Amino acid sequence: MRHDPDDRWEPEIETGWCSHCKKPCDIIGIDNGIGAYEFWGHKGRDVQIDAVSDCCEEPVLDMDPAETSEI
Repeated sequence: MRHDPDDRWEPEIETGWCSHCKKPCDIIGIDNGIGAYEFWGHKGRDVQIDAVSDCCEEPVLDMDPAETSEI
């Protein structure tokens, strides 16, 4: 198979259910790190990427909450 420069790779959008509003959502990454810091003269940047829903920015569930039953 030859490479065609017109072919564009696009990442697959991951989906789930928002744990807050219980609706289907796309998963996005947000940075919850503390950002820029300095410790004894050494500068750095803390980055913590968390997967959350695109609607409420809350954790995402793998399964539809309406279909799960409590045991």
